[in-house]
Amino acid sequence: MNDIDVVNLFLARTHIPVPRHILLKTPGESDFRSIQSLDGSQPVGPLEIPAFEHEHIIEDAQNQRTVLWLRNPGQSYVVMVFPAGTSLDDDAVQIIHHLLLTVSLEKKVDEPRDRFHSIIASIVELSATVDFDILIDKILEKTISIVMADAGMLWVYDSGINKLVCKAYKGNTTELALSLQLERGEGLIGKTFLRGTPKLYNSYEEALPDIEDFSNDNKKKVQRIFGESQMDSVFLMPIFVNQRIECIMIVYRFKGNPPFSLSDIEILKIFAELIGMTLTNARSLITLQGQLNNLEKSNQVYSKLTSLSVNNSGIASIVKELKRVLGIPVRVINLMTHEQYPRGVAFERKLLVRLMQANIKNNDPFLIEAENKPEKYRVHPILVENSCLGYLIVTAREDESQIETMILEIGRTVIALELSKAQSMLDILFKRTAQNFLELINLNNPLELSKKSSEMGLDLNANYGIAEFAMSKDINELQTGFIYRLIANIKTELAGAQKIVFISQEKITVLIATPAESGINLAQEKISAIIAQTQNDENILLCAGMGSFYPGARNINKAYREAESALMYQLSRHHRGLLKYCEMGVNQLFINLTSEEAGAFLSRVFTPLRENSKQSEYLEKTLIAYVEANGSMIQTAKKLYIHTNTLYQRLKKIEDCLQISFKNPDELLQIQLACYLRNNYPDIYNSL
Repeated sequence: MNDIDVVNLFLARTHIPVPRHILLKTPGESDFRSIQSLDGSQPVGPLEIPAFEHEHIIEDAQNQRTVLWLRNPGQSYVVMVFPAGTSLDDDAVQIIHHLLLTVSLEKKVDEPRDRFHSIIASIVELSATVDFDILIDKILEKTISIVMADAGMLWVYDSGINKLVCKAYKGNTTELALSLQLERGEGLIGKTFLRGTPKLYNSYEEALPDIEDFSNDNKKKVQRIFGESQMDSVFLMPIFVNQRIECIMIVYRFKGNPPFSLSDIEILKIFAELIGMTLTNARSLITLQGQLNNLEKSNQVYSKLTSLSVNNSGIASIVKELKRVLGIPVRVINLMTHEQYPRGVAFERKLLVRLMQANIKNNDPFLIEAENKPEKYRVHPILVENSCLGYLIVTAREDESQIETMILEIGRTVIALELSKAQSMLDILFKRTAQNFLELINLNNPLELSKKSSEMGLDLNANYGIAEFAMSKDINELQTGFIYRLIANIKTELAGAQKIVFISQEKITVLIATPAESGINLAQEKISAIIAQTQNDENILLCAGMGSFYPGARNINKAYREAESALMYQLSRHHRGLLKYCEMGVNQLFINLTSEEAGAFLSRVFTPLRENSKQSEYLEKTLIAYVEANGSMIQTAKKLYIHTNTLYQRLKKIEDCLQISFKNPDELLQIQLACYLRNNYPDIYNSL
């Protein structure tokens, strides 16, 4: 391999186009002569030597070429003609110039050329190495071989301990070298690290001032490393990667051997530049190889998990596979059913409540602390259509690798698919159940009712009641997944009693059957407990209406209408908790009363009092007190702290303003209803 081949190899490895022509002119020659031509032709256009020191680049647009001029010792020139627009940075130009130094020199001896060839061969060999530790070791071995040093070491900076450590050693040294640790600025290596430039020490005496600051421990280790051999010639050079010192190389020759020559130093400097490039490429290859390995492994995991999903193996099998691949405990919480995987491993209740109350807006993982132990969990939310339906949970670790993160994300995605399928199946089931229920309650023919009841598994003679649940209108859409948890809780708490559960138009309808009267109170107590627990755990306003229990499937429609009426009243009043239809009293009359109707009714009573008297405030208070005292003059006067004669006068003014008589039962009822609406619909009253 000649010098031109070496240059072409370097250009190929650095992705620089091969020059069309390489020409040489020595002091004894009058014209340039071609030493490389890709097509055997001569370059187009004249070559006039420009004024420059060492290197010069000319963009020759007229001849569509980029020309690199190199000036070597003795007024010899090398000209490289590249395709137009070829990019040549300073580092590449410097290396090309070094590699072509010997082209224009007389070949007095073969040693320089052989050593350059050795450098290139070493670089080619090193470039094939991907493992960084092996690469460091080989770099040191090749360096010592090229310059015929007695010993050498490679040092790197460890940011974890803020010290320089010996990464590799070769030659007449011992394994003890790997135990050395130096402060930045300590000894020859530490000073070279801070200085950032190479340095040659021609004798031990010359190096002595720079090693006096060795710590006592390091002095002893150095003596044990080199034994009786006393270093004489020492050369240190920093190796840069991306303009930062990657490592410090130090090579020694001991007494009795010739010191490093200027030729050795020049070789080492060139080698250092090439090593820097090799390390850069190696790091890129290591990163790329790692990414490829991660992609291959993640693809294998994805294939396995999707296969489990397609075969309906269930979440438990997916969690088991994730645990096997990651080698760490993996847990999944299904918020639709309160199920936890793997089964038999449960979180503390307080932790579950915190997770259920979390306001989840995206898939970003977050940390949560355990309740009774010093442990943190990394929680990966599982969102399906903006609703959090579950969590994938692992123990939080600071050293979580990229592949672990990728596998967890794959696991989260596949489990999201499982939960989405489960949600779709539930939605289909609820829709069918709602259709069957509506058909049932609209049947009047006894035979058809009996047949439909049998199809739905209902006993014609049992006692049936209906409970309807609804959430407040301002519920966060991201928390709607809790509806499925509520249904799961209802099925658990009312196991055996509930016959039908479905959701329709944001309401949950539950058909409850009990064979005896004693079961009715128990069912009502359980529903109240479900509401209380849900509001505490989920931090969501929940209300419910419940109809009375009636015997036989024929009365289910009646119980359903009552439950709807009770729920409608709860929602209109923004109440929470359970309201039984039988406890509504007179409110049953106002269920379908609109705000406009209530406002008009109240206005007919209270507006005249405000407009026709300067004492409107006293008259309104008097009217309210009179109605609340059930028409008792003594109790009303006592409550208002006035004389009964004063009360008689006020009541007469009220009768005149409203053109009524308190002795007329219909007119008195109208006044009583108005006072009731005033107290129970304050928003409407205040808007008058």
